[in-house]
Amino acid sequence: MGPGIHEEGTRGNAFRAEAKALREGLQTAWNQGTQKLLCETGCKELVDILRDDHRVATHPQVILLQEIRSFMTHAWQLHLSWTPRESNQAADWLAKHSYRGSGMEITTLDAPGPELQVLILQDALGIT
Repeated sequence: MGPGIHEEGTRGNAFRAEAKALREGLQTAWNQGTQKLLCETGCKELVDILRDDHRVATHPQVILLQEIRSFMTHAWQLHLSWTPRESNQAADWLAKHSYRGSGMEITTLDAPGPELQVLILQDALGIT
């Protein structure tokens, strides 16, 4: 089970929270020398926008999206895909438990706790 990332303080803006978490995850993976990376997000809009130059250029979060696109062009094998929230209980749990204060803090999980481990296993087995 790999690391997970979530951001505190982004209540009310799921798109921005997903994009910032993706950027932080990509930066962390790159800094750690990761060669192959599979990124799954529950935000289909984010995946669709990142695949469209015009939508990136005209989006209110253009700087953040361009930073993500920059990481996507690095010399590594990277696959970004959308996973429905219903099929990803672990991501749903992280999203629901990410708001704890008013700061914009990023939390990196080196290993999931017991409750999250169960959800990751259920997701892997297709148990909803």
